[in-house]
Amino acid sequence: MGKAVPATMNQLTAEQAISRVETWLREHPDGDRTVGPSALRVRTEHVVRSGKGWAVPYNAAAYLDRTDIGKGLFPTPVLFVPDDGGEPRHFAAAMTPPEPEPVPVVDPEFDPALLPWLDETPEWAVMYWTEPTGEIRKNPKYHTGPRWRGLPEARTTAEKLWHYKIVDWLTEDQFLRQLADTELLFLVDDNGEYLADVRHRVLAYTSSQQIPPDVTRWRRATPRQVWQRQNEITGDQPAWLELNLNRPGGERLTTLGQYINGTKAPDSPAPVDEVSPEVSAPVTEAATALAAEFQLDPPRVLSGTLPSVAAVARRYGYELTTEECLSYARGFAIRFRNLRAPHTGATPEWPEDLWANGLVAHIDSAGKPNPVPWTFGKFPVQPLPVEGSNYAWNRVLGAYIGFALGDSIGTVFDEAGAWNGEPLPRGGLTRQALFQTEAVIRGIPPVNETATVPAALPAVGRPEGWLNAVTAGTGPAPQEYSTLLATALAATTAGGTPVDGIDLAYVQAVARELIGAAAGPELTEDVDLLVTLLHMLFRRDSGAGLEVPPSPMLQVLLLMRDEPDGSPLRARLKAVVDMRVNRAANRSEQIETLGDGRTPRSVLDRALFAVLAEGTDPRAALRLAAGQSGRSSVTCAITGALLGGCYGVPGLPADWVALLPHLGLIDNIAEDVFRYFHRFGVGREPDRQADWQKRYPKAY
Repeated sequence: MGKAVPATMNQLTAEQAISRVETWLREHPDGDRTVGPSALRVRTEHVVRSGKGWAVPYNAAAYLDRTDIGKGLFPTPVLFVPDDGGEPRHFAAAMTPPEPEPVPVVDPEFDPALLPWLDETPEWAVMYWTEPTGEIRKNPKYHTGPRWRGLPEARTTAEKLWHYKIVDWLTEDQFLRQLADTELLFLVDDNGEYLADVRHRVLAYTSSQQIPPDVTRWRRATPRQVWQRQNEITGDQPAWLELNLNRPGGERLTTLGQYINGTKAPDSPAPVDEVSPEVSAPVTEAATALAAEFQLDPPRVLSGTLPSVAAVARRYGYELTTEECLSYARGFAIRFRNLRAPHTGATPEWPEDLWANGLVAHIDSAGKPNPVPWTFGKFPVQPLPVEGSNYAWNRVLGAYIGFALGDSIGTVFDEAGAWNGEPLPRGGLTRQALFQTEAVIRGIPPVNETATVPAALPAVGRPEGWLNAVTAGTGPAPQEYSTLLATALAATTAGGTPVDGIDLAYVQAVARELIGAAAGPELTEDVDLLVTLLHMLFRRDSGAGLEVPPSPMLQVLLLMRDEPDGSPLRARLKAVVDMRVNRAANRSEQIETLGDGRTPRSVLDRALFAVLAEGTDPRAALRLAAGQSGRSSVTCAITGALLGGCYGVPGLPADWVALLPHLGLIDNIAEDVFRYFHRFGVGREPDRQADWQKRYPKAY
C-alpha cells in the first residue's frame, strides 16, 4: 500500500478506502466477488491518494497470487472512493489510475484529533512531499515537533496543547480557544475551593508531574468550569490563570476569560477531586498493613515517610506512581524493622528475593550486602541540600546507571550479535569505571578549597579493597583504546563541590590524570569533549531535576564552545548534528559512516549520533548504539551515560534497568561520589568519618 496520509476531519484514510472497496466487492449485485474461483482482491500496495479521495485498484486473486495469470483483468479495474461518503465508482473506461499526486509526509507527532476545528492537515505539520518519481520535496514552512525539539513527552491533552504552542504549532488565539475546555489540574484550598489570591489569580497545571512539591490534592476541571464556579462565589471571574507556575515554560494567561465568555461550552466531565499516589487510599491502607506486619514503632513512621520522599522526588521533577509507593513502602518497612532490631530484640531477616520486596543491595565498608529501598532514581536514599553541589544528583546517578546498562547490553551484542531481553551480564567496562570512581574519591579532598588537581591519583583497582572483592568474577573490559573514554564519568563527578576554581577546566584536568600523560592529543580532545557534555548535563543551573533535551544541548555546545568556525572539532560535531536532521534516513546505515566504531573518536561520534538521532526513545538509542558494527560495549556505555545524564534513571527503560546486575552497587557508588563531592556531605558528618576511611582510605 502507498504511504498513508494522516486523515483530517473530512478525509478518509487509505485503510478506510480499502475497507469500503472490500465491502463493495462482497455486496456486489452479482454476489460476493471475494470468494470462489473468480475471487477478486484489492491491490493494497497500489492504493494512492487522488484528488478528494482514493484510487483503489483490484484484480483476480488467482492472477495476483500467480496461480492462474489467465484470470487477470486488463486493464486493471480501479475504483475511486470519495472522501465525502459517496459510492465508490470506476474511473474512466481505460480503467487506469490517475496520475499520482505528491504524497505529503506529516510529522508523526502531529495529532489531528487535538485540533478538531482544522479542516485539513496544516502546512506547518507537513515535513516534505514524496513526488511520484520518488523525489523528496522539502516544505519550507514546516515546524519541527515538540519531542524532536527536545521537549519532554506530553502526558496529558493540556500538555500537548502547551507544547504545540511552544513550538509554534498553535497561535495564542488557537491555544486559548482550545484550552478553555481542556482539563487542567487546579490547586484547591483546605475548604475544597479553587486556590486564588487577592488578585483573583488561579493556579493550574498541565499534568500531575508539574504539581509543586508538598502539594497532594487538586481538582481536575476545565478553565470554563472554574470561571463559572468563581463567578458563583464572588460574582466576578478570575483575573487570570497562572499555568505551570515556577516550572520551565510556565506563563500567565491574562486573556483566557475572553475565550470563555460568550462561547458555547461543549459537554465536559464534571470536575473531579484527586490526590497524589503517596496519600491515596491504596497506599495509606498498605502502609497501615505493613506497619502491623513488621511491628513498626511508631506505626505512623511509614505513612509519614511516603509524603516526605514523594516531595523530594517532585523537587527533582519526578512523580512517584502508586506501584512505586507500594514497593518503596515494603522495602522501607523491612529495613526499618531490621535497623531497630537491636533495640527491640527482634532478629534481623532479609528476604531472599530483595527486588521483589522493594530492595536493592548497597554494600557496606566490609563488602557485605546492605539492603536499602529502591528509590527508582527519583530521590536519594539519604537526602542532601540541593544547594551544596554544582550538580543535580539525579543526573549523576542516571549517567552511572545508564553507563552500566549500555555496557551490559553492548557486551551481549559483542558476544552474541543480539539481545532478546534475557538476564544481563556484569560489564567489565563498568567495573573499570567504578574503580576509577574509587580512585577519584580516594585521591581528591571532598572540599578542595585550592582547586588543585593532584599530580597523581591512586592506582585504579585496589586489590585489597571491598570493591574489588564484590565485583570479582566480572569479565574484563575490552582491550581497546576507546575504553579510556570511560574516565570522563568518574572525572566529571569531582566537579560537584561549589568552590571557586572547580569548573570545567578542573574536571578536564582530573580526566587527563586518569588517562595518563601518554594519551596523545586526539584522545585528550575526545575525553575533554565527553567531560564537557557530562559537565553541562550534570549542572543544576541547566534546570536541575528537569529533563534536558539532548539535541539542543549539543547545539548549545557548538555555539558556546571556544572554537573557530572552521575548526575540525566544530566541523565534526556539526556533521553529527546535521545527520540527525534527515529523518527519512536509515539510522543503522548512517551510524556506520562515522569511522570504524573502535577508535575513541569513532566510538564517541557514534554514541553522540545515537543520542541525537533517537534520544527521545532511549530504547531505540541504546539498540542503535549496541547494534552497530564497532565495539558495542563501549559505544553503548557512552550512549547510556549521556541518556542517563539527560533524563535520569526514570528516563531509561525501567524493565531493562531491573535486569542490571549489581544495580544496588552502582546506585550505592553513584550516591557515594555525589555525597563525597558535596559541601554538606561526608565532610560534614563526623559520625561517618571512621567508616568512610575504611571504605575509601585517603591517598592525599
